[in-house]
Amino acid sequence: MRGYKVWPVVGGIAKSELYGFLRLDRPLDGEPCPPGWCHFPQYDDDYFKQLTAEQLVSKRNKRGFMVMAWGLIPGRENHVLDARVYARAAAQLVGLDRFAETDWAALERMVSSEPPPEPEPRAPRESWLRRRG
Repeated sequence: MRGYKVWPVVGGIAKSELYGFLRLDRPLDGEPCPPGWCHFPQYDDDYFKQLTAEQLVSKRNKRGFMVMAWGLIPGRENHVLDARVYARAAAQLVGLDRFAETDWAALERMVSSEPPPEPEPRAPRESWLRRRG
């Protein structure tokens, strides 16, 4: 096979999703995090300036109609935002956004040194084929 596969990434949708996730209220102690909640380790201010380096602005298209588009805030770089958008697209491509708790547990076992749990014994099932007398 020659060439490479191309997956289009709709950056505007990914950015809208991310900015919506960043607006989620912090969960109270003991409450579960809402879907999409973003967990960040200690990053400096520059990281978050780059993560939020674009804003949705209205502008005229070639036909003269007003459209909404993502635009860079002057004086900022958006490398972190772009990396986050592509990471989100890659995660969706491999199905991470459809993982159930059991999938995450299996993945955690795979990367840890713990042995997998013993499977529960199954009761023997009757065959759907009947034996002739």
